[in-house]
Amino acid sequence: MFLSIDYRSRVEKIQEALTRNNIDVIVATRQISLSHLTGVFNPEIWRAAVILPKTGKPFLITMNDDVERVKHEMGLDVESIYTWNRGFAHPTFIETLIKALKEKGCPLNTIGVEMELPIARGLLTVPEYFALTKEFNNSKFVDVVDTLDRIISINDKPAIEYIRRACEIGDIGIEAAIGAIGIGKTETQVAAAADYAMRFAGNEFSWSETSGTEIASGYRAYYYHGVCHPASQKFIQRGDMIAIDVHPTYNNYINDSRCTAILGTPNADQLKLEKFGQEIMNRVIEAIKPGVPMKKVSLIGREIETSHEYGKFAVPTFGHGFGPCSGGMHPNTINEESENIFEENQIMVIHKHIPIPKLGTWTFEMPILVVKDGVELLGKFPLEVRRIEV
Repeated sequence: MFLSIDYRSRVEKIQEALTRNNIDVIVATRQISLSHLTGVFNPEIWRAAVILPKTGKPFLITMNDDVERVKHEMGLDVESIYTWNRGFAHPTFIETLIKALKEKGCPLNTIGVEMELPIARGLLTVPEYFALTKEFNNSKFVDVVDTLDRIISINDKPAIEYIRRACEIGDIGIEAAIGAIGIGKTETQVAAAADYAMRFAGNEFSWSETSGTEIASGYRAYYYHGVCHPASQKFIQRGDMIAIDVHPTYNNYINDSRCTAILGTPNADQLKLEKFGQEIMNRVIEAIKPGVPMKKVSLIGREIETSHEYGKFAVPTFGHGFGPCSGGMHPNTINEESENIFEENQIMVIHKHIPIPKLGTWTFEMPILVVKDGVELLGKFPLEVRRIEV
């Protein structure tokens, strides 16, 4: 699949925001921002930046060992490309960044940088920030994470279609994982089946910070408030509830899908847990519409949770945003502290995790597209726990 992305339009939307906020230039360093603006995968530790003035063409900084690939794959029209040397050689990334800002001659009264976010690949580091503020001590520095993410979260048509394809690949991986589950199989073997199927279907890499394809069974799936499930050498046993979480990528656009399976027949308490999880997710899905505050949707879900005996075990969030190459996009998180609203053409991940010690877990995660009258589920697997015959 190939769809042409209008990178110039993406640049112009950000430049309009810079004008509104009286920011002269931004230094974009996160993977999500770099991929959105260039269409290129940049490894987190191979520092790169797009420097985007309020007017005119952007320019790029990338590592010298990677510059030819970047030039070949990049969709963005840049004024110039600066390179830096890895290791302890000079020029370093920050030296090159300072040089580029000086040479381009754009106003530097207010410089936007990406800093404040709990988890994000490519945020400006403390040493980099100190070096910039020391060199440009007459400039005002502002964080532009929110500004960029509010723009990136409203997807254009190519982004939507690439995410659809990533979700199709994720569905294939989940089905392969379910097909591989059996008594005596290890979690890593199940993960291998999912990974092979997804790669064969077009997965470029698993983006997740939590080890790629996650498989957890039995006690490893029900740690209190546990949502990180790296596959282990544990053998899957009869009666285990199994968390399956896949993270494929297609053209740098990602999927984050999770479902629950059980090896054998669920007992009465596991059935009660399944019904509880389904009730929460169905209400959350029904509540999401353009213009609805994310906080309101969270409160609807929490009202159900707090009225149920299993509610104290539920992880108290209901979804998160994401973008190219990276997950957990801020500020779009469905929780009680959110100040944001749902907007048409947003793609978010809805999720619910209810791990109950000594019983099992009910977990569900699926990307959704916010449409005019509600949501479109981008995955095909159901809310039901998948039963696997022994």
